Amino acid sequence: MSKKPYPPIEPESDSVKEPATAVPTVFNPSQIALLRMFARDQSEEMAYEIKQVLTKHFRDKADKALEALWDSGELNQEKLDRLRSMHIRDILSD
Repeated sequence: MSKKPYPPIEPESDSVKEPATAVPTVFNPSQIALLRMFARDQSEEMAYEIKQVLTKHFRDKADKALEALWDSGELNQEKLDRLRSMHIRDILSD
């Protein structure tokens, strides 16, 4: 299967005028890479698979961060028990 090159991202044309109230969309490098990846027609199955890969990646990052907090003592069972009994209103009102 041959890979198609990523389509170039064209600079905005001066010929298209947006309303004065429009806010331009600015994409970060990760968003641009994802847009390029999805520029080709892909199946729902492929989209689901990519979603699973991204979910696993960020879950693993969160797990590592939580492990670091646990190892440093910033997070412990007592704090987890307190969090479990708190309501979101309690957290936001502090």
